[in-house]
Amino acid sequence: GFEAGGPYTPSNIDPWSIIGDESSIYVKTERASCFSRNMVALRMEILCAKCPAGGVGIYNPGFWGMNIEEGKSYNLVMYIRSLESVELTASLTCSDGLQNIAAAVIV
Repeated sequence: GFEAGGPYTPSNIDPWSIIGDESSIYVKTERASCFSRNMVALRMEILCAKCPAGGVGIYNPGFWGMNIEEGKSYNLVMYIRSLESVELTASLTCSDGLQNIAAAVIV
């Protein structure tokens, strides 16, 4: 489940923020997670057919000092539901957001 904002909904998503503007993406939390340890899910509705070049989504500005080390593997666990096929990319970037350390197209 989505861990920002605590176990209650609706909650804010701090310290997470959106990528794109509010006309491109709608974000909220709800108690609909398929993960039993945390029932809070993050719901994102992408509102643009042709989204901006940088994409839309969410980011965490530092993940509280997460130490990304070269050569190590990192796991991302999520459940995605979509009405149609989507291209989803997960990225790890430097704290300034300017340099991608790693990225993977997921679906």
